[in-house]
Amino acid sequence: MDDLSYGFLFFVYFVVPFLLFRGFCLSLEEKNMIPPRKPADQLKDKDVRWYVHTKSSVKQAMTDEAFRRGVDLWTLGGAVLASWLQAGCPDFPVGTSELPIPAPSPSSSIAGPKEPEA
Repeated sequence: MDDLSYGFLFFVYFVVPFLLFRGFCLSLEEKNMIPPRKPADQLKDKDVRWYVHTKSSVKQAMTDEAFRRGVDLWTLGGAVLASWLQAGCPDFPVGTSELPIPAPSPSSSIAGPKEPEA
């Protein structure tokens, strides 16, 4: 074999696979990189669906409430989360599965006379 044949074989068996592997690795690096932030005028606030984890009874209660309000579960859930964020993400009592609902105060005509203070 002449020198040209050895050069060609070296190129085909060593250089080409190296370049292909290097290109593959670079493409993996690009996919695993955190993309840079876009300017605010290029951002689109589009509607998306995503999943939350909760007990089936909570999902059923939300589904029932969504039906009573005439919307679907996704819309009601998104509105609840948006309202919670707008309220500043308030904390709720830990360890309770239900939120305390204060009883309505009776009107003075139903409640009867107020007892004197001691």
